[in-house]
Parts: sequence; structure tokens; C-alpha cells
Amino acid sequence: MADKKLSPFNFGGFFIFLLCFQTVNGVTLASDWQFFYNKIFADYNKLSFPMNNQSDQLNVSISMKLDNIQEFSDRDGTITLVGNFIISWKSEILTWTEKPVGVIDVITTAKIPRSDLWYPPIYTYNGVDQLSVVGTNNDLIDVRFDGTHTWKPAFIIKAGCDVNIELFPFDSQTCSFDMSHLDYSPEELSLSTTSTSLDTTDFAQNIVWDMNTTTVSTRSTSKATYVSFTIHLKRRSTYFVIVLAAPILLLGIINGFAFLMPIDHGRVGFSMTVYLTFSVFLTIIGDNLPRTSNPLSTLSLYIVILMAFSGVITIISIFTVRQHLKTVDLKVPSVVAFIVGTMCCMVCRCKREKKATIHPDGISISSYDFADKKRKFDVYYLPQEHKFGVSNVKWDKWKKREEIEEPPPYTKKLTCSERCWFCRVPEEMTWVTVSRAFDYLLFLATIAVHSYLAYVFLNPMLKEGGYV
Repeated sequence: MADKKLSPFNFGGFFIFLLCFQTVNGVTLASDWQFFYNKIFADYNKLSFPMNNQSDQLNVSISMKLDNIQEFSDRDGTITLVGNFIISWKSEILTWTEKPVGVIDVITTAKIPRSDLWYPPIYTYNGVDQLSVVGTNNDLIDVRFDGTHTWKPAFIIKAGCDVNIELFPFDSQTCSFDMSHLDYSPEELSLSTTSTSLDTTDFAQNIVWDMNTTTVSTRSTSKATYVSFTIHLKRRSTYFVIVLAAPILLLGIINGFAFLMPIDHGRVGFSMTVYLTFSVFLTIIGDNLPRTSNPLSTLSLYIVILMAFSGVITIISIFTVRQHLKTVDLKVPSVVAFIVGTMCCMVCRCKREKKATIHPDGISISSYDFADKKRKFDVYYLPQEHKFGVSNVKWDKWKKREEIEEPPPYTKKLTCSERCWFCRVPEEMTWVTVSRAFDYLLFLATIAVHSYLAYVFLNPMLKEGGYV
């Protein structure tokens, strides 16, 4: 191998070595430094492979200490990490005794610049920037007397990450990057790790992401050995729930109340405003998420469907306004009158049954008072004009309330036709009545459809976020 050839030692790092020299028993004289340097490093060459038998395999151990996540861009699919690696190996050609001959003090460790030593060329894969060896020539390597080298290069790595935004804003992300060697075969140099997770002792929490777990693994191929570092992140979703999810859910509910608004109070304008509001939220989400369709954000799809649903509500509102403004003299088709009358009768039958007695001055509606266990009868005046149900009858100028222990013998149940005017005279139905009936029907249908959509789309996200 060309990189195993010997060449003269670079004496430029000698003075740095002297300044970084460590002893155990106190201060070492400058003459001892020079003697130690000349004796130990005289025959050393940094281009030499650090094994006595050049065909032996060198094992390099790699671990990682993570300080913080500087940035995670889910739109660009990148993550920026700050920390340092801990790389160690054992050289067989750079060793000495704890107390070299001719040196007064015991010397166990020396800090040598990387530029003056052989070091394993370790590269970081999955990086967004250009491929380069970790560390710089200004890094110091701890060298022990038994040949153990410990190198702790600091790093700021910007690596690529496959972002999954399907359950945004309750999503979890898994990012990983590999480290390997390019200049040596697996038979010459192998990588290993001493830990199954990252060192997060001094880790500073990110304001957007929580780091759940970390893993470290190794794998080998015919060309190289790889060490993979994996980080599992979970988004802090409270902010997005308040500013995105909750308003969208409320807008979907409010959308159906357009059918309860009076015709002359801007029903169509209200529907259009809700429609445009959905488009604003869709734009906000689109500006913060990656432009990918695999997978598509469930929240974005939910907003698109709500926009389409809001558009349908706007169109229906226009038709209901047109029906309401039709002239009173225009006769309602018998089919439409039958449908509306049937719906009204069904509503009447679903209501609580009421009892009434024929009174000289009107109809007496009975109710049961559970407090004193007595029947009470309120007398109402039945007007001549037809009204929609008993709830629309007018009070007389006087109100009579009498209490008796038992109901009078002439009490009877009100039939649907007696409670609902449409069941009696459907031929007198107007378009105003038709539009009002359909307004209530459309309101209930809108609430039901929105509840179903919210359950289908939001329930999986809420489960992922731990809210369900």
C-alpha cells in the first residue's frame, strides 16, 4: 500500500508537542522533553500503518457525544448536529515505558497534533455538504505509553434525513448517518463501537423536537465497515395544535351554521369567508412542510377536503337563497310539498308526546311536575292563523294555571296533525317554508359529515400524539 511507505517525520509539531506534554509526578524539564522526543519519535513516521505486522487488522472504536440539535428542517429534509466523536485505536509502533531511560519523571500520556501522527481516515456519509474526513489538523490526539490513541474531533454535521410528515403535527422522525473508511479494506481496518447509544450527558433540548432514543450499530460489506448513528425525534405538538389543528376543527363546525343564518344577513358571504380561511391555513402548512406526496400530510388532505366541502356549502347556500326569494304566489310542487311535509311529520313524531284537553278558551298542554308530584295545566290561546307546531302558538293576554291531583277525564294525546300544521294543510306550503325546512336538514347533514371527517382524519393523529 502506498500509504504505508516511510517518509521523514514532520518536525513542525515538535514545539506544540512540548507545550501539550503531560506528566504525572510534576514539571518535566525542557531537556527531558527533547530527550524523550528524540528517543521515542526518532524512528516514527506518520505515514506508517501502526501495526508491526503490516498485514494485521487494526480495530478502530468510534462513539459519539451529542451536545444539541442545532436545526431540523423538515421542509429541506436535513438535520444539523453538534457534538464530538471519540475515536480510539492502539498503535504498535508508537509505545514507550512509563519512565523512559534518561527522563527523570514518569511519562504516561502526551498530546500530539493530528498532523504529526497517523490517524484513520473516517468519513461521514449521508451528509448534505461535501464528503470530507472528520476533524482538522489542529486536533490533539491523546497518546498513551502503551500505544493507545484517543482522538475527540468536534463536529457540526448537516446530514440528510427522510422526513415522514403523514401525521404532522404529531409526527415522529428517525434520522441516521453512517461513518466509514474509504482508503483501507475491511481486512486492514475495521470499525466498531463501545456503546449501543449516543452519549447525551450534556445534551441541550431542542425547542421544537424531543429526542426519544438513540442507537448505534455496525454493519460490514465487502468494501468497508460502517458505524450507524440513529436518532429518534418526536415533535412538540402543543403549539401546532393551538394555532393550526384547533382552529381548523372549529372552522369545520362553524361552516355548517351558515344554514342557520337569516337569508338577508350574508349567508353566501359567510360561506365564502370560511372557504378562503381554509385556503389560508393550507398555505401556512404548505410553507412549512416538504413538497412531497409520499407520504402526504393527513392534515393537508383534511383541509383540502374541508375546502371542497365548504365550496359545496357555498353553492347550496346560493340555491337556498334563490328558493327563499321566490314569490309567495308561486306554488310549491306537490312532490316537494310531500317531502317537506313528511320530514316535518317525522320530526313531530320524534318529539316528546304531549297531552291536551279541549278548553272553552283554548288548548291546555299538560306537563308533569316531579317536585310536587302533581299535574299542571297551562292554558294557551290557539290563534286562527296556522303556525308551525305547538311551539309557535301565541300566549293569550291571560294565563291560567290550575293544579289537581289527577288528570281530568277529557285529557287526550295530541296527534301529529294537531301538533304540526304541515301534516294538515300541505297544499298551503310556500317556498319560504321549504327553504327553512331544507336549511335545518342541511345543517344536520353538514354537522354529521364534518364529525365523520374529523374522526377519520384526526383520530389517527390524536392517537399518535397521545391525546386519545
